[in-house]
Amino acid sequence: MRQALRVLIAALACVPWLSQAQSDQPAAKPDESTLSLNLAPITITDHFQFSNAPTTLQLAIRSLGREIDQKHAEEALRTPLEPLWQASFWRYIPIGGKSALGEPSGVVPSEYVVKQGDPFFVPGYLRFENLQLDRELAISEKRALILFAR
Repeated sequence: MRQALRVLIAALACVPWLSQAQSDQPAAKPDESTLSLNLAPITITDHFQFSNAPTTLQLAIRSLGREIDQKHAEEALRTPLEPLWQASFWRYIPIGGKSALGEPSGVVPSEYVVKQGDPFFVPGYLRFENLQLDRELAISEKRALILFAR
């Protein structure tokens, strides 16, 4: 019932527009004199010149061309073996050791070199010494509970 009432109200609201759309009179063409612009009050005070500056599209194309040339120049300077030497697997090969001063030399996956995301890095709380200390602490806590519970 409500839907039928809504449709009826919508149809009644559209009646004025529908009546104008269904007129039998052909549309009258507007007079050309009302459409044209009155040119009498317009005066040209300056001469027009085209700008010699490059357009935005030309500037963008030049910029892209420069970037491409720069990348080609950088690639020409690289050796073909450089990607091999830059590969990530070199970090996991134990090369080098300690220098005479005791500092790490070379790329060594040791306690001196800790990197984020290293799959071979073991956090301190998981090392054997710390796990052993945690176990001894748990045993001593149990002994203390037994001792003080009596």
